Amino acid sequence: MPPDVGKFLSASSHRRPEKFTKNHVLHHFQDELMKRGSADRHQSLDPAVMSGVCPTEQSPEGCGHETSAEQNPSTTDSHGNFCVCSVMLVVYVVNSTADTPAVYVVFLRKVPAFKPLEPVLMSAKCSPLRLRKKLCPSLLSLLTLSVLLLVSIKYSFISESADFASLSVHQPIHKHAINCAAIYDLDPAEVGKSLIIRRKKMVEDKDKSLIQLTRNCSSFIKIRGYDEVCVSEEEKVFPLAYSLVVHKYAWMVERLIRAAYSPNNIYCIHYDQKSSAEFTAAMEGLARCLPNVFIASKRESVFYASISRLKADLNCLSDLMGSEVRWRYVINLCGQDFPLKSNIELVSELKLLNGSNMLETSRPSELKKQRFSFHFELKDASFEYLKLPVKTEQKKPPPPHGIEMFIGNAYFVLSREFVEHLHSSPVMKDFLEWSEDTYSPDEHFWATLVRLPGVPGEVPRSQADITDLMSKTRLVKWHYLEESLYPPCTGEHVRSVCIFGAAEMHWLLNYGHWFANKFDPKVDPVLIQCLEEKLEEKRKLFQSGTSLTCGWG
Repeated sequence: MPPDVGKFLSASSHRRPEKFTKNHVLHHFQDELMKRGSADRHQSLDPAVMSGVCPTEQSPEGCGHETSAEQNPSTTDSHGNFCVCSVMLVVYVVNSTADTPAVYVVFLRKVPAFKPLEPVLMSAKCSPLRLRKKLCPSLLSLLTLSVLLLVSIKYSFISESADFASLSVHQPIHKHAINCAAIYDLDPAEVGKSLIIRRKKMVEDKDKSLIQLTRNCSSFIKIRGYDEVCVSEEEKVFPLAYSLVVHKYAWMVERLIRAAYSPNNIYCIHYDQKSSAEFTAAMEGLARCLPNVFIASKRESVFYASISRLKADLNCLSDLMGSEVRWRYVINLCGQDFPLKSNIELVSELKLLNGSNMLETSRPSELKKQRFSFHFELKDASFEYLKLPVKTEQKKPPPPHGIEMFIGNAYFVLSREFVEHLHSSPVMKDFLEWSEDTYSPDEHFWATLVRLPGVPGEVPRSQADITDLMSKTRLVKWHYLEESLYPPCTGEHVRSVCIFGAAEMHWLLNYGHWFANKFDPKVDPVLIQCLEEKLEEKRKLFQSGTSLTCGWG
């Protein structure tokens, strides 16, 4: 079947694709052929392709009725575009996603169309004014084409099914048939296609499948392409360290590591002690198969906004300091983060920091001061967090050593020298102890310590606030700031934070940040897939023409 046929009608209807057997296709064709006069014209064209339809008030009989030319004259829309009722041969492509072989469904449908769209949408149809005289296209021609298409199904269905069976073994992550370059360019039709994919109930990639895949490490490494990751000389002499604090969605964690992966980097995984047995087994499998990935030696039961979140990162930092890898910067991530730069791009930008640190650090508002001015107690909660810090009336003493407080977020990019200094600093230990009973201490701990006089990479206290949009560590969209600081979220919101959608891909990759939060394959799987593809393209582009070492060689 010519490839342009599928493209021509990939958006010819917003009717949802279904899974069809060959017999279903034949019955569908026969049924639609019999009912061709009763099709509702508003269901014939995708709104993303057609800017309007024949207005009901201007065409009272509509295209959906068998009327003569005299009974149903051609009309014009409000812009003067000539509107005709026509017969179209519609080819539905029941798409070739990873779990559904491509099947072509053919039937007749009458549709309205504006004359300017004729070159694109009306090449296989004709006006009813000429239908009686010329019978264009004739029923015989249509039936002949249909038979040819159905014959193609007989052979393509079997071969594509076999291909899928092979693919499912070798590609554990569901891949969607989407043009990521078009998504990046905000092509309306392709973005619309991603919305259709989002509405489908996709089979979730289970933690168990990652456990099974990592039982054979050589197979896992090959299937996921870790052995194909190459390192330039620039990257080789500038290794990075990662602290990943995670608790669910094993495949998302693996995809995050894979997207940020370089054989000369080092990755510490801290999984929550409350995580499921399958999730922890999947994380252990990753650490067993990848020589530069390890599990934190000490793990916390992490509770939202408590000291345990901060301690999880500190546990990884302590282990990373003992690593043989002489990393230059350390970056902390959570399970719903994703990189916006390839490793070689990130290395190039981190080198420009020249030893300084990158994180949000601002003066606190009076409301934010409440978080560390009063004693908080961790108490049971009746919803997803299980436990939450609750404010008491007990006031806290001021921070030790005359420390001036700053606030930020939990995300950081810290130099090795800064971490080494803190590792042996009594001031840091005293400040950590003082922060034990505060609310969300990870959001003031790093922002304050980086302002201490004399620390490596110091941000002077006199320096102006560094906001989250100024710090490149993490790009986050807050619901209440959308349309004032950044465009609206095209995904969903959770606790006022945007879970990004595919239509934000161009914005994400061009804003200038290194990582972003939040991503969720259950909200928009297309965006994550397209970011993976784009990062791989950028890695190869920036590494082209350089001396490379691939795998762990």
